[in-house]
This record gives sequence, C-alpha cells and structure tokens, in this order.
Amino acid sequence: MEKYRIRQDPGPDNALGTLKLIFPNKFNVYLHDTPNHDKFREERRAFSHGCIRMDRPAEMAAWVLGGEENGWTETRVDEIVASRKRQVVSLKQPMPVYILYRTVYLDPKDGTLYFYEDIYGRDDLLAEALFAGGNSE
Repeated sequence: MEKYRIRQDPGPDNALGTLKLIFPNKFNVYLHDTPNHDKFREERRAFSHGCIRMDRPAEMAAWVLGGEENGWTETRVDEIVASRKRQVVSLKQPMPVYILYRTVYLDPKDGTLYFYEDIYGRDDLLAEALFAGGNSE
C-alpha cells in the first residue's frame, strides 16, 4: 500500500528538465528534457539511467502532438512549459516508438566505419543469437 509519494517538480534543477514524453513500455523508458544541454556535446552520451534525453524537447513535443496544423507549435509548448503548471496531453492515435542501439555506424557520406563501446553488453547477446549452433555451411 502506497502511503507517500515524493515527486520533484519539473524545472532547471530537475535532472529530467521541464518536459517529458511518456510512451507505454515494460521498461518504463521515456523521453525527457534536461537542464544539462552541454552533455549533448560529449562523446560518451550514457548519462541517463535508461531514459532518453532530448536536445530539442519543444520541437519534438510539437511534432509528436501533430504540429502546427493541429495547433501544436514550439511556441505553444514553450508557453505551457514556462507556465510551470503541469499539463498532461494524450495522443489521439498511438504512435510507435522504435529505439535503435548501434555500436557500429557506417557514414553514408564518406563510407567511414565507426565503432562505439557496447555500454549495455548487447553485442555478445547478438553474436550468440547469430552464431549459435555452429556454422551452417
């Protein structure tokens, strides 16, 4: 039984910033603003513990909510955030969210191949799944 709930209000001192976009998933992962926009310039980006920081949250929120043709502009989102009053907006239609985790990236512009640290340990699981059972030749 839950007797107490502690919640930090959104704002410049909250690690989650002022805006978050929740999408249903069993891992309770969501997209959120951050007061630490300098982190986007860092090479290593795994500062959040599972959730995903947005660099331009008002732009993303306006787009997700249907954009200008549905009355959702970045200005409107910014005004709601500036009011500091909590507002929950639900989507009329569900929107699928796909999160890609890649440790290798090929730049299509110049063909350069980049390798990144596998901070979540997913490469070993993928290799095991791909190569389980030995050689198929």
